[in-house]
Amino acid sequence: MVEASRRVALLAALAGALAASAGAREAKKPAKPTAGSPVAPPIDHAAMGHAAPAGAVADNIVALTPAETAVVAALTRCRMAAEQASSFGIEALAAGDASMKVCTQATREVAVLCETTVSLVYLRSKLARTQMALCRQSCMEAKSECEVHAAHHWTCRAAAEACDAAIDAMNTILG
Repeated sequence: MVEASRRVALLAALAGALAASAGAREAKKPAKPTAGSPVAPPIDHAAMGHAAPAGAVADNIVALTPAETAVVAALTRCRMAAEQASSFGIEALAAGDASMKVCTQATREVAVLCETTVSLVYLRSKLARTQMALCRQSCMEAKSECEVHAAHHWTCRAAAEACDAAIDAMNTILG
């Protein structure tokens, strides 16, 4: 009981310190410049060597190829669908439906692998193709598991379809 009281006291002290810190930060904010007040000149990032690389476009610095762009889009949709199916599966497992165990694990894995693959594609990593092959394998396994439940769970059907689209997109790069 003493330990719980001590924790409550520590949490209260921490909350007070955070509130005080936030107030101090708010007080330190610079005033908005008024007419006649000095304003820092704009920084010329291009002169500093911070210009965008050749071939870069405004909203996609990496300038992906069309095939890479399709893979990124398909993997992003697959990750979102897999996360929905995984959440549904966790709820079903909590309610006692053990039939969702393998599907839930497969969708959790595919969500992580899709996210990692997208990151490596954007980074132009030399490991991107290897990771993509692993992701494709995971998508095939998840698709297979989700198809078992697709007839009666829309999240599983959506995940199976998203995995199929991701597999097709990755096949354009991996062959």
